[in-house]
Amino acid sequence: MRIRNSDILRIFRRLPPKVQLGVGAVAIVAIGALWFTGNLPDELEQGRSFTSAETHRQTGARAPQRETEAASAKPRPARTSDAPFDYYVLALSWSPTYCEDAGRKRGGQQCSGPRPYAFVLHGLWPQFRKGWPENCGKGRAWVPKQTISRMLDIMPSRGLIIHEYKKHGTCSGLDADGYFALSRDLYNKVRIPPVFIRPERALSMSPQDIEKAFLRANPRMNASMLAVACGRKSRLKEVRVCFSKDGKLASCGINETQRRLCSRNNLRIPPVRPGRRS
Repeated sequence: MRIRNSDILRIFRRLPPKVQLGVGAVAIVAIGALWFTGNLPDELEQGRSFTSAETHRQTGARAPQRETEAASAKPRPARTSDAPFDYYVLALSWSPTYCEDAGRKRGGQQCSGPRPYAFVLHGLWPQFRKGWPENCGKGRAWVPKQTISRMLDIMPSRGLIIHEYKKHGTCSGLDADGYFALSRDLYNKVRIPPVFIRPERALSMSPQDIEKAFLRANPRMNASMLAVACGRKSRLKEVRVCFSKDGKLASCGINETQRRLCSRNNLRIPPVRPGRRS
């Protein structure tokens, strides 16, 4: 016998209020345990209902097409957005700083996997000249599994990929595939200075020195197109590079004013951790 979700809901509503409360508490604990252990189904983690396919079957509507492509499938070409914002910020996060701080407790591929990371893609953020839009999807922010798989080499956190599309990608006017294809395209346009490829020892540099290193490595870039952000304990947090909506280097708005992002005279740049030998 098959029990449908509607039957379960009807039985639940007939329970006494105290019993409903207890059942709800148990469900919350169970979902929390699944999330903590990394076993939470994609449909729950991305805010999608398990009942959507069943609903389409009952109503006769066409169900959303499930992803059947291989993870190695090529993404669709990026396209220019017509959404209402002014420019993009490509945020390049210094992974060793993250792993010394919040990432140490979370572990995962970025901070404890076999591959060491230096600069990784934090996100691609639509910006106004002053301020920025966020969470524009109104709950519609599904990221296909193969899209997540394609991005893990430069965004080594499944949770980060989903979060970035929900918060920022939904404001780009692009679907998840288009948004992440554009993110990779712009990421590939920025040449990382040699000094940051894989430093084995901690570096000490000023924000201006970091900026100059990026300008030397990227001759088409000028000082108005990037900014350096620092984190706790005067450590390098990220470098932000600005692009126009059609993917060309562009001047940043006041959101990336250097003094707002980092006014320290000197920054510590933690070294890249050594990789594991296979």
